[in-house]
Amino acid sequence: MLMNSLDAEVAEQPQLLVVNGSSGKAARNWECYAAIRQALQTLNSDETLLVQSGQPADVIKTHPGVPRVLLADIELERMQPNEEKFQALERGGLLSRWRLTTAAWTATGPQGILPTLDETLATVASRHFNGDLSGKWVVAGGMGGAGGAQPLAATLNGAAFLGIEADGERILRRVRAGYCDICVNHLDEAIRLMKNAVRQRRALSVGLIGNCAEVLPELARRGMVPDILADWTLAHGQLQAYIPAGMNAAEAPGHYRKDPDTYLKRAYESVAEHASAMLEFKKLGSLTFEFGNYLRAIAYAEGGVKNAFDIPGFASEYLPSISNKGRGPLRWVALSGERADIRLVDDLLVDLFPDDLPLLRWIRLAATRVRFEGLPGRACWLSEEQQRLLGVRINELVSQGHLKAPFVITPDHFDCSRAVRPASLAEARGRDVVNEESLLNALLAADSGAVWVSLQSGGASGGRDALNASHALVADGTPQMAGRIERVLSLNFARGILRYHDAGSV
Repeated sequence: MLMNSLDAEVAEQPQLLVVNGSSGKAARNWECYAAIRQALQTLNSDETLLVQSGQPADVIKTHPGVPRVLLADIELERMQPNEEKFQALERGGLLSRWRLTTAAWTATGPQGILPTLDETLATVASRHFNGDLSGKWVVAGGMGGAGGAQPLAATLNGAAFLGIEADGERILRRVRAGYCDICVNHLDEAIRLMKNAVRQRRALSVGLIGNCAEVLPELARRGMVPDILADWTLAHGQLQAYIPAGMNAAEAPGHYRKDPDTYLKRAYESVAEHASAMLEFKKLGSLTFEFGNYLRAIAYAEGGVKNAFDIPGFASEYLPSISNKGRGPLRWVALSGERADIRLVDDLLVDLFPDDLPLLRWIRLAATRVRFEGLPGRACWLSEEQQRLLGVRINELVSQGHLKAPFVITPDHFDCSRAVRPASLAEARGRDVVNEESLLNALLAADSGAVWVSLQSGGASGGRDALNASHALVADGTPQMAGRIERVLSLNFARGILRYHDAGSV
């Protein structure tokens, strides 16, 4: 899974060890990566590898029932609030910046987040558009990393989609992977395609090479008001990932290296323009929200947009409607690399839950529309009973030889018991203080038999001040693993996961 997270189809910049965003690394450097691989290859069943901020720290004697790997990076990043000092430490090789599935080695590219976005837009359709997005126009910023799932999520729900991305290579990558239909360079062409698709009530996704800080205000000036406006630009982590207005993707890194202060100033100004345009569209009637990428927090704190949080975050706005149905997100990956193994599990889900119409819809769409990236995998929103039963049955199929190799099973990071905002921010927003919940979940996962456990900063919002706990299982066909699967997959529901916090709070 470590190697898969750096697969060319999964990672954003595998040559730099960057799995997602501009800085979410799978290891601190290539020497650490090699040392981690070496340790994993020689690790005994009664030993545990400790990984601290992207580097292997120790291998200790434990016992077969505890995790083989424990990973943590929360303190070095959270204790360094000064971004300039933090980056100096990072450049000196003293720490690395992890994010979500990156630190847990469970990243699977946009295919992993796709069912959550599909469920979100389906909820939007049900709540605001009588359950149907055909003939509706969705505009969204960002098509890198998880944002690359946005165009396919929109077309799966029947909408016409316009994605705005400053880095054209990110759009082309999504076109090659089947997530986006067309890449264009000019706004006029994008508008023509959108008007035709909306008039014909045809699902179509178009990626426009452009900057949200420039394109969104221009759309407003032309009176082009989308039905839905979302955003997943790379505004979290290191802000040099956000390309300022008037600058293209090729020249941006050079500008940052030459004069980082001026670059960041321009980036803050562009984020402010971007957020202000979203607020203007909200006034004009667009259903507007952010996908938890910290855009609002930066616009508020650095750009002077004091009403930035009038834009809701999707996690607090829509995910409760999904999880209140008793469901949580789960991923599984076929270590055999065989697509047939995933197809077999697809068939298993249909046989196990023939009356679950939303699940059957998703499995049908995923089987026909979603291309595998890296190791073949799947993700679904399932109830506790469904998760446990599926996990145990996958383990049985491995034992019986129907599946050619073990499966990795892991809850998605949008399982809300594992990604929380810090206590001070929760208090500022008038919410429960649950800062310790991720810590408790990591401890419980380790005690209950997860095969590896990761605790890192980042949370579902991508902000440095959030916490996220991740854990994974390996269904290897043994009776012992069956018990571990049942215990660990019950954790996601044991303490009431149906609590979401506004991503990007300040």
